[in-house]
Amino acid sequence: MSGNKGVPDTLDHRERWSDPTEASQAAHDGRQAAIHTSMPGIIVSYNPATLTARVKPAIQGNLRSPEGKISQVNLAELPDVPVHFPGGGGAILTFPVKPGDDCLLVFSERSIDYWHQLGGQQKQQDWRMHDINDAICMVGVRSMPAVPGSVSGSTTQLRTDDGSVVLELDQGGTIRLVAPSTVIITTPLVKVSGDVIAGTISLRNHKHKDTQPGGGESGVPKP
Repeated sequence: MSGNKGVPDTLDHRERWSDPTEASQAAHDGRQAAIHTSMPGIIVSYNPATLTARVKPAIQGNLRSPEGKISQVNLAELPDVPVHFPGGGGAILTFPVKPGDDCLLVFSERSIDYWHQLGGQQKQQDWRMHDINDAICMVGVRSMPAVPGSVSGSTTQLRTDDGSVVLELDQGGTIRLVAPSTVIITTPLVKVSGDVIAGTISLRNHKHKDTQPGGGESGVPKP
């Protein structure tokens, strides 16, 4: 292969034929093989400080020998790939990306090096186009073995793969939170316009028993 692009060094044997149409098609196929658009990938490592990942392409490349024999080879791992998370307006939704996670690699039509390093509008580093080195990693796409079970088809969920922790919004206006351990809220003030019910006890309407005038404490609330 030539460099890291997955392009065979040898010509397609059809390009040596006397048929100009077939030779032209072979040359076209060879050029098209060097144009990268998108492909699935697998996370090798993730750096949350830089929002970048090392990713190995999940689709193998074809390597042609001088004799025309085709073999399948793993493409080289891609370092420092920018990881896409939903975000905008000063907010971002991030995930704890782990090695082995599936992802989708999208390849820019021009070099992204200066843009990634400096932001804003930048010149191209060189004239490469649709190059495998200009990948952006989009996490979330899944192969069938990695699809989580019991995914809701009627509500919006932020959840763990095993479904043990769920934040769910339905179209009826209900938000459901499932947390088998603890829910922690860090804020100086919580305001609720409606009622709060703990078990069967209403915060707004509950009553106390064993009360009496004076400075003593009341008993626990009762439903």
